Amino acid sequence: MPDVPNRLSEPLAAVPAGGAQTYSHKAKGPTRRAALRDSADGPILGYVWSDGREAAGWLDATPRRPETSRAAAFVWRVHRHLFEQGRPAAEVLNPEHYAPMYHLDPPAEPSSGRARRPRA
Repeated sequence: MPDVPNRLSEPLAAVPAGGAQTYSHKAKGPTRRAALRDSADGPILGYVWSDGREAAGWLDATPRRPETSRAAAFVWRVHRHLFEQGRPAAEVLNPEHYAPMYHLDPPAEPSSGRARRPRA
C-alpha cells in the first residue's frame, strides 16, 4: 500500500492572526441606511447602513430574493476594500462604490440605536 499523507498527522501551517477585516457591526449612535437595488427602479435587495464612524453593514430585504446573496457578497467586498483603504464607515453610503453593478438609493434620515430591518 502506498504511503499516503494523512491530513490529521501532517504538521499545521501557522497562519498569522490579523485584526478586523471590515467595519464593526456594532453601531455607536444613530445609523443611516440606503436601499440597494439591481437598477434604479428594481426591487430592493437589501440595505447598506453606517453609523458614520466605525460601524457599517448589510441587512437583507424582506422577503429575501435569490439575488440577495450575490448583492450581500458584493457589499461585503466593497466594505472590506474601503476598510483596508482606511476610509471612514460613512463612505459605504456613497453610491459610486456600487455602480454600475448596483444602484444605491440616497440614505434615509438617521435612526437611533442599531440598524434594524424595515417593517414590510
